[in-house]
Amino acid sequence: MVLDTFSDLNTILKKDVPLKLFLLNELKIIKICGIDSFNYLQSQFTIDIKLLNKNNYLISAHCNNKGKILSVFYIFKYLKDFYYIQPSNITNKQIFELKKYSIFSRLNIEQNSELVLIGVLGFKAVSFLEENFEIKFNKFNNLLICNKDIFVLSFKYPIKHFLIIIHVDNFNNRIQQLNKNIVSYDNSYFLSLLIRSNFPIINNKIIGKFFPQNLNLASNHGLSFDKGCYIGQEMISKINFSKSNKKSLYCLFGKYNNLYVNSNLIEKQVFGKWYIAGKILNIITVSNIYFIIQGVLDKNLVNDIKLRIYKTNILLKII
Repeated sequence: MVLDTFSDLNTILKKDVPLKLFLLNELKIIKICGIDSFNYLQSQFTIDIKLLNKNNYLISAHCNNKGKILSVFYIFKYLKDFYYIQPSNITNKQIFELKKYSIFSRLNIEQNSELVLIGVLGFKAVSFLEENFEIKFNKFNNLLICNKDIFVLSFKYPIKHFLIIIHVDNFNNRIQQLNKNIVSYDNSYFLSLLIRSNFPIINNKIIGKFFPQNLNLASNHGLSFDKGCYIGQEMISKINFSKSNKKSLYCLFGKYNNLYVNSNLIEKQVFGKWYIAGKILNIITVSNIYFIIQGVLDKNLVNDIKLRIYKTNILLKII
């Protein structure tokens, strides 16, 4: 996938790309079960848990008592149990924080090591999944539950792609029958799709640094202001009703040979001078010289504003 200009990224994502299957070790799935799991999660996570049903997943966040984000994840429900997907490198810390208030609740919170996460995208991905994983797609649902061993999360933007959650034994049996050429061990392209779809990828360096509104959780329907109290809700609601949020999540695109970044700051040019505009959350290389940045910058920046990595000649463009 060769990109020649900033606009080529949008162009290539609209074309048919080869069928690829990604082993997503960067993500973990956590299972929560027990008779108090609904009430407990309702008091911890930022969405209204009642909105989850057998046909959907939602984006949500877990915050500290100051309203700062500990994790952002996709969450869904199967029977009476809840599952959520988040980056691997924050999972131990996030689970520790989630268990803090659970001592009197009858529930279990655990990483599910028996389930693996697979990313699938590309030309004929739907027919591939139907034939090889016995998945029957429904265009009205973004969550497909095939059985207790296979769950499918469907995404439409920027191109159609899928997250498959499958029991490790089931997957190992199936992968033996697949064409090895479709398996990719470089997950950067799939992770770039998560960034393009406006999913904030939280890492250890930014835990507890941002409010949900800074990461566009309100516009992505990842916040509830009606369900009642949850951890951090008072500060989150204050920001919402005072309209005091001044930051937003952006996806940026850049080109540079042998990219090396020793700063997490981004600057904007105003009347010929450079000013700090925000911070880098994640950088993902999508080819030898092209990269995508997920950053939190000043709100309402115009698309053609000049941006650069702090005190470098590495220019960036909003996409």
